[in-house]
Amino acid sequence: MQGEWKGYLEPSGMKNLREVIKYKFQHLYENELSVDQILITTGASLGLTSIYHVIPNKKLLVPQLGFPLYKKTAEQIGVQLTSYHIGPYVDWDKTLADIERGFKEGIKSILWNIPHNPLGVIAPKDVVKSLSDLCSKYNAICISDEVYRDFSRGNKVFSPVQFIPERTLFVHSLSKAYGVAGIRIGFIIGHPHIIKLLSQVHWNCNMSTSWIAQEAALYALNNLDDYTHSLSKKVNENMSKACEVFNYNGIPFIDPQGGIFICIDVSPLKISSRKFVSNALNNKNIDLMSGYEFGIEGDSLVRMNCGINNRDFDEALKRIIQIYSN
Repeated sequence: MQGEWKGYLEPSGMKNLREVIKYKFQHLYENELSVDQILITTGASLGLTSIYHVIPNKKLLVPQLGFPLYKKTAEQIGVQLTSYHIGPYVDWDKTLADIERGFKEGIKSILWNIPHNPLGVIAPKDVVKSLSDLCSKYNAICISDEVYRDFSRGNKVFSPVQFIPERTLFVHSLSKAYGVAGIRIGFIIGHPHIIKLLSQVHWNCNMSTSWIAQEAALYALNNLDDYTHSLSKKVNENMSKACEVFNYNGIPFIDPQGGIFICIDVSPLKISSRKFVSNALNNKNIDLMSGYEFGIEGDSLVRMNCGINNRDFDEALKRIIQIYSN
């Protein structure tokens, strides 16, 4: 960076950063990517917000359970939401049936999140293919939020871009991949005409993404390949440890296939997840998240972050066991 203040950058983001992203993610696409298909965003969340502004007929299918900001942000700008089933326990036939029902009702956009937050589920190839076929059949756009695709516990992550790249807006977060969420830098890959429109919307919302964040992302992509693997390995170790501890102590949980979270089931305690989370914070100083925040069907679940250092994670597990036992 040479100590130089760069001010605002071009709306689509630094070209050399987009070139590196093109190279790193080309393997997902059959046809050659171009930098005109890539938009640098201020975190994946502002990328999604920009997309909400341009979706057809202001109607969107969202997962239930789903990341809380999906609904909060979309509703804030007047998008009408319809939920489709994912969890708390997976039934892909129901998921696909819900999606097709929404498309039949005239909805032209779906938000797809794999690996899923908070459940950590990863859709098998045949499900992703069926989803893609439905998007083609009903002329719909798939917004594929894959911010946790680097955390897959060795499982294959299939993306709609492998089947319907022309209909998919691929959303990713470099700050998530490198464990620095506060840096706020992500990107979208999509059809160049849509990307051009999104770059205008993103600029109107936020001007350009910080050049410092873009330079940091460029450095990370060029020099820290091993870091993402190391970070993923540490998260996986914590997840495996949690599964072992919960099994040993008879605490029901959902075994995640990917992502950075694990959910325990508090329904045997006959209390809501919100009560459990409050007890954990007030009595044991543990910051957990209620599954209710992800949808009313998740009120029996409590989400734990596995992306913290091993020492703190081990202590958190001990305290969760104490709360659950009492």
